[in-house]
Amino acid sequence: PDRPGGPNSETVAPQNYKNTVTYRVGAEYRVIRSVAVRAGFVYDPTPIPTTTLTARLPDIDRKNVSIGGSYFFGDYAAHLGLLWVTPGFRNTSSVQYTPVFKGNYGVHALVTSLMLSGTFGK
Repeated sequence: PDRPGGPNSETVAPQNYKNTVTYRVGAEYRVIRSVAVRAGFVYDPTPIPTTTLTARLPDIDRKNVSIGGSYFFGDYAAHLGLLWVTPGFRNTSSVQYTPVFKGNYGVHALVTSLMLSGTFGK
């Protein structure tokens, strides 16, 4: 079956995202010459209104906490980092059919990283 308007008609689904500003703060401290530690915080408000919130992109106002450290040895270094996206939940709009599929969406994550770096060919 063809869609209304014919088989080549377009479907439009405006998302109505809004501009937001992300706030970040971080610090690094050299404990000794070969060791550095760092920490940070991010507040990232969602640009998605509740009327277009779906499972396609279930976003919330995110609050992220990060910690990490580095160990330097000669021309090389090892870096470890952890980022925690704190748990949060958000409901869709209660307006009928906006969005079509209602839900309560949650977001949380723990991201880890390990990196080795070096200077070559001095």
